[in-house]
Amino acid sequence: MKIVRAIRQGRILPSKPKTLENKPAFYPLWDTPASDHPAPAPAPKPRLPTNAESYNPPEEYLPTAEEKKEWEELDKEDRERDYLPQKYSSLRHVPAYPEFINNRFERLLDLYLAPRIQRRRLDIDPDSLIPTLPSPQSLRPFPTYRSLHEKRHLSRARCVAISPDDEWAISGDDTGVVALWEVSTGHQACVWRFEQKVGSLAWCPRKDVLFFAVGLDEEVVLITPLYVKGVIASATKSLFEGNPTGSNTGGAVEWTAYRGTATSTEGTLQSIRLPRATGKVMQIAFHRKGDYFTSLSVAGSGTGQSTVWIHQTSKRHSQAPFKNVKGSIQKTLFHPSKPHFFVATQRYVRMYDLAEQRLLKTFMPGIKWISSLDIHPSGDHFIVGGYDRKLCWFDLELSDKPYKVLRYHARAIRSVAFHPTYPLFASCSDDGSIQIFHARVYNDLMTDPLIVPLKILRGGHAISDGLGVLEVGWLHSRPWLVSAGADGQVAVWCP
Repeated sequence: MKIVRAIRQGRILPSKPKTLENKPAFYPLWDTPASDHPAPAPAPKPRLPTNAESYNPPEEYLPTAEEKKEWEELDKEDRERDYLPQKYSSLRHVPAYPEFINNRFERLLDLYLAPRIQRRRLDIDPDSLIPTLPSPQSLRPFPTYRSLHEKRHLSRARCVAISPDDEWAISGDDTGVVALWEVSTGHQACVWRFEQKVGSLAWCPRKDVLFFAVGLDEEVVLITPLYVKGVIASATKSLFEGNPTGSNTGGAVEWTAYRGTATSTEGTLQSIRLPRATGKVMQIAFHRKGDYFTSLSVAGSGTGQSTVWIHQTSKRHSQAPFKNVKGSIQKTLFHPSKPHFFVATQRYVRMYDLAEQRLLKTFMPGIKWISSLDIHPSGDHFIVGGYDRKLCWFDLELSDKPYKVLRYHARAIRSVAFHPTYPLFASCSDDGSIQIFHARVYNDLMTDPLIVPLKILRGGHAISDGLGVLEVGWLHSRPWLVSAGADGQVAVWCP
């Protein structure tokens, strides 16, 4: 009662009912914009009536008996229109529309389900999205068939290299056998048998001298074949037998005559002994002028510490450009025209300036494990192959990410190689195939390189212990390809 008296006296004010202030009871749904979205699209308008819907249409709009019977036999979904034109003498004779309620219901349903955003449908021809590539027949010459196929090694033919004059080729295997043979005829001229496994082979690109390098365990052997005669033989001999003018790096690397055991000693053998525990020399790459070459040694089974040495043949001098290397190095190459040095680790490719001794750029190919690397003769592009079947094309001036990623092999890529003079490059894989590509680089920096798949070379090598084609090499003046496989076969492919 006290509360009642207080309410009557006005000392306690009861709660007022909540009222909707400034909010109309009815408002247009389509004119209310959302807070976080753009203005909604206008509601779709109903279709305007035509002459056929008139109560007094022209005679040509009236259906005949056959048309009326055909319209009645069709299903409701298959009819072109949901009514038949009818004619009345006056407007008062027109009956009520029987489909009025259904039409209004469908209209309201269209308003309820109408989209709030207008989506424009693109009319694009699917064929226009596919780039137009030239026909492979117009891009000849390129290798198409196997002209030479011989079993030269009893074990895996690990590496192959072509002489600068395109007359001779060398191949090495895991048993320490290095075979010298003619490219055109396949005649085997000489064989060297070493006690260690052959890790890599490379010919010197110089024209005044002629020799090649063989990578063994903790040693690089420079061999001058016996067939070299005349001025070139004397120049090569004086290169190795002259008094060096430089000094070695504290005696860590020793340049001497070959003191190992080889069953064949045809030719001059010079030895470069690397420090102990360096490991097997897995790669040898010459500079384009031929005076310098780099050797990559990997300790253990390929996952241990990597060591890079740069050797100068004229001064018999060797130096290690890196003290601490981040990651296991897989490949090293010289730039063809600039004092730049490429180092490929498992996941990255780094470019160094040898003159300024600094890191220029780091490329990220997105490959889990890099297996091979090669640079275009122009020096503006390079390709990277990986064990995860990816082949990445890089433009040095474009970005640190790949310009194009090619996935054509079914298994791991073992080797990639650019042709020195023709617009071609090749890649080989453990699936036993060799892919040939056309790669034309234009002088205009605004024009993208043209990359066209040309040919898949199969049947040259059999898969042995899960390994296929291990290395490929191009001839310098002809579009011929030489390949070495895990089955011990060496093949030459011609146009």
